[in-house]
Amino acid sequence: MILVKWGFRCIWLISATATIGCCTTPESVAVPPLPVEGPAANRDLLLRIRYHASEAVDAYYLDDWAQVEKLAGLLETETKFLGDSPELSPRSKTALSLEKKVLLDNIAVLKQAARSANVTQVGDALSQIQTHIRKINLEK
Repeated sequence: MILVKWGFRCIWLISATATIGCCTTPESVAVPPLPVEGPAANRDLLLRIRYHASEAVDAYYLDDWAQVEKLAGLLETETKFLGDSPELSPRSKTALSLEKKVLLDNIAVLKQAARSANVTQVGDALSQIQTHIRKINLEK
């Protein structure tokens, strides 16, 4: 009888611990700063851009317009560095520069829309930004 009691208590404790562990809020990921000297690797920049674009979508869902505008500024800074790395072929640099220009245009629209808290324009700009980030393929 005592073993049964302890068995139920152990099962309850394990399930309660698992439930509490799954219900905690996720911690934000710290993104390291851009290198001060020399160009950053394009792959690292692209990961940073993807991360900040996703964060902007999260802020958009929360109507946190100041955060959307701040993230648009980060996206703009990071996108300007994209393609500066010497690791890319001339053909890849040309294709990347076209996507980079469109991406910067959409980021400018996002910034302006976030300032005016225009839900529709922010949503459209974020959709375009996500689409163009997805088109960037550094493997080619």
